Amino acid sequence: MQEGMNGMKENVSEESKIGIGLVTPSAPAPALFSNRFERGVKCLEHMGFNVKRGKYVSTKDGVTSASAIKRAEDINNMYADEEVSLVMATIGGDYSAEILPYLDWEIIRANRKGFIGYSDITVLLHAIGIMSQQVVFYGPTLMTEMSEYPVPPQLSKESFLQILDEKTSYEVSPCDSLLAKGNDWALPPRERNTFCPTFHKVIRQGQARGIVLGGCIEALERLRGTKFWPCFKNSIMVIETVDDEFDEKKWRSFVTDYTNMGVFKELSGIVIGQKMWNENSVNSLSTMLLEATSDTKIPILYGLPFGHISPIATIPLFTSAVLDADSMKLEYNKPFKYEYIKR
Repeated sequence: MQEGMNGMKENVSEESKIGIGLVTPSAPAPALFSNRFERGVKCLEHMGFNVKRGKYVSTKDGVTSASAIKRAEDINNMYADEEVSLVMATIGGDYSAEILPYLDWEIIRANRKGFIGYSDITVLLHAIGIMSQQVVFYGPTLMTEMSEYPVPPQLSKESFLQILDEKTSYEVSPCDSLLAKGNDWALPPRERNTFCPTFHKVIRQGQARGIVLGGCIEALERLRGTKFWPCFKNSIMVIETVDDEFDEKKWRSFVTDYTNMGVFKELSGIVIGQKMWNENSVNSLSTMLLEATSDTKIPILYGLPFGHISPIATIPLFTSAVLDADSMKLEYNKPFKYEYIKR
């Protein structure tokens, strides 16, 4: 894991188990789908973790789990809890940004532990990374990958465990097959079908080292103009979208905005998350990115598995990695060191 945090192996003794603290920063999915929530908890326990539940992890208050103050309280308490080494979001949503004013940065800075989640959790990951100088993880939430029936996808589980083990390197590479769109959680659980083949593309060849930043591009947009918007200088941007289908108009807007903001001139490389897009869609995006980065010639890769697909790899953020576009790999050294430099 990151420096200052202990590694773990499955089937460890009770005394040496890693504690995972569950929080629901946004949508109240655990309250709406309690059976799926409990399946995820049992999965983590079976993997060898001690699981702690936030006070408001399974409550519901309208479209969120609780008030912004209460949701932030759960996160603050998990960071203060000495038995918790990793805080995991149960689900994303649309409302994580509401809790930013109520997070206790003194408590979070004083307690070095990871935070993991994806989608809307992008907001919290960048806020925590910037304000507390800690590595965070763009990876599975409890209600998605860890609650999958009958077991979590192998890649999702193995990648998650690998960020916690004691090995000296960590690698993310393409996945040859994805699971079909998720089933209705209100219905009895059933195994998802496999979708294949998938499409990967080296948009521009090359290698680059940089600090990894990014996540869900729609969620990242909520940080523009705030103190939580990251400095992308010398970074590798890893980015993906909530959309199953390629939305050319949306991507054109994103690329235009980042061009005008000067983001692309600062980057060391770009990785676009894998989707079930066809070759024509990927080629359209490739053309946009190549034109936007024509002055920099940075390596660009499409097709690493993270974010709104399944299975997913876990992507450490605020630490450096090497993007080898030719080999379609993102390679890290461990333990993960916080290397982000604020502008």
